[in-house]
Amino acid sequence: GTGASGTGTSGTGTGASGTGASGAGTSGTGTSGTGTSGTGASGTSGTAGTSGTSGSSGSGAAGSSASGKHGTGGKHGSGGKHGAGGKHGAGGKNGDQGRPPRVVITKVDRQGKIRVDSHPWTNVAIDGTSYGTTPLSPVSLKEGVYSVVLSNRVKGIHLEKKVRVVAGKTVHLRERFRKGFLKVFVKPFGQVFINGKDMGMTPLDSPLDLYEGTHALRVVCKRTGKEKSQTIRIEPGQTHKVILDLR
Repeated sequence: GTGASGTGTSGTGTGASGTGASGAGTSGTGTSGTGTSGTGASGTSGTAGTSGTSGSSGSGAAGSSASGKHGTGGKHGSGGKHGAGGKHGAGGKNGDQGRPPRVVITKVDRQGKIRVDSHPWTNVAIDGTSYGTTPLSPVSLKEGVYSVVLSNRVKGIHLEKKVRVVAGKTVHLRERFRKGFLKVFVKPFGQVFINGKDMGMTPLDSPLDLYEGTHALRVVCKRTGKEKSQTIRIEPGQTHKVILDLR
């Protein structure tokens, strides 16, 4: 509400919180001008400004000053609580610049590849997992050191190698297995088996050519009912001799 002296020509009463028809805020302006020093009788407590309609020079349109609740400096103004620089504004506590940027870290597996060729063909196992037979197309693996096993049971081939996989590169493992020879002498005689395959009765016509590596040898003499088994190792280009007595 506004008193008669609150809206005179000499000034418009302004209270620190007044938002009535007679002006609101420290710099609120009425239609007829702004009083810099006039203080109306109800200026300090005129919080119910909407009901003070009798003042001819004070109007509701001028009742929201720059420093009022909705003014530039007020609660919802550009510098207020919800303004651009306020608590919830772009630069405030909860604004875009009020917290550090979110950083997302994505772990990328660094991978390389292994390709395997061999002669004769072999089964390929990498760290205990079978990947098929040679020729083996490139297999993608995380960088590191792997155990690669090449095997061919029928031909007695078994080779294990450590291979390092480097990210972005392909390791090409090539193996050409060479042969050595085996001579078997048995008393009185015996049937010779290599890796489970029957190779004939002694005396053999010629040395057995076998691929390098370890082989399972078994010799059986049906006459005496005796037999012997052992593991032999063949070196490329060399001849290995086995002499057995099955009498």
